[in-house]
Amino acid sequence: VRSLQALDAERVQNGESGSSTGYMSMLMGHIVRRMARRHSLVVPLGVWVKAILAATSRAATNSALHPNRDGVEEQIAKEAREIALKLGPLRNFLNERVECFPQLLRLEGRLALLSEQL
Repeated sequence: VRSLQALDAERVQNGESGSSTGYMSMLMGHIVRRMARRHSLVVPLGVWVKAILAATSRAATNSALHPNRDGVEEQIAKEAREIALKLGPLRNFLNERVECFPQLLRLEGRLALLSEQL
């Protein structure tokens, strides 16, 4: 939160707009890094990932329905690209988790055979 507050103050000093769209990709990147570091946070932080993706898709839908807004569509497209880049580490993390499932299934089968023999 402090880093977001510092960034917000910096953006105001630089004269940038105060729209919240720029924060979405930054928040997504922070959440993905936390998920990759602490695997126990995947489920609680997954709610935030879902909310960010829903908000981004809502904004994209609104811009498609109301194309007369100047620059909004370009901003949303830029934001979507940034969020997609931030999702790269999450995709890698999920792929690593999925790749271990066959090994875990084999281990579970071996343990079941051992428990039947005992």
